[in-house]
Amino acid sequence: MTPPSTEGPISLGPNDDMLWHARGRVVACMANNHVGGRPEAMSRLRVRYRALGPPLALTVIIREGIERPNEAMREEIRQSFDEISPMLACNAITILGSGFFAGFFMSIVSRTLERVRKAGTPYRIHTSLESAAAWMHQELGDPGTTAEDVLETLQWAAGERPRPDPG
Repeated sequence: MTPPSTEGPISLGPNDDMLWHARGRVVACMANNHVGGRPEAMSRLRVRYRALGPPLALTVIIREGIERPNEAMREEIRQSFDEISPMLACNAITILGSGFFAGFFMSIVSRTLERVRKAGTPYRIHTSLESAAAWMHQELGDPGTTAEDVLETLQWAAGERPRPDPG
């Protein structure tokens, strides 16, 4: 079954743990907490990958206010990224916040994903949607996807714009 070109927002996890957004080869997940939603997100990512072929570009958007993941949760996140890395052209972790929150999460994410870099998929931590979109577009290398398409998708996922036209 081929997924629609544009889909979302779709709540994943028992407590709306993650919101899934996808447009073409760009996938954006808005993390509401670290407890659930990952298995469903990974399943949706695999379906999209099989339907569209390689590669996909992923961002996980973390907004100020999300709680710090414990060590067991960080290990689960590492394992999830290890599993999906072969499907991805890139993995942009986008931290939207400032001050202590942003610095704290950049440190945690950096340490958590240290092994992912060794798995081969480039990842980068960003502090703005614009930066993440520009980098994702460059890494994706899909002539059918513009930098503006990627930015619109990320802004939509972050709740900063209405759902974009299918791309």
